Amino acid sequence: KIPFITNQTIKAKSDQLSTKQRRIAITANALINKLNSRINNNSVKIKSLIPQKVNSEKNKHNYWEQTVNYLNPYTILQKGYSITYYNGKVLKDSECIEIGARVETKLKNGRIIGNIVQKEP
Repeated sequence: KIPFITNQTIKAKSDQLSTKQRRIAITANALINKLNSRINNNSVKIKSLIPQKVNSEKNKHNYWEQTVNYLNPYTILQKGYSITYYNGKVLKDSECIEIGARVETKLKNGRIIGNIVQKEP
């Protein structure tokens, strides 16, 4: 048997379908608007975080630059200290050198060369 479909039934089903399509469109638009709003909010957050991150990285860079400068042995020369070399290496212990040995001392401005005449432990 073929069911009897009237124009009235077709019209009712068509109206139901149109109503469902409108609801889907409204829901989809609401979801799109909500997602666009979230995208805009995140974009604003990201734009504000970028300068903070750049500033943070600059601070890290400055910290490490200061640390490297502080640890640079020639920085101590600026304070009036000197660095003494024996055979091209920094002399750290009087036990490592003999009387009469030739040494070179680096100063803030220039260097001096001399011989060891006395040593103490």
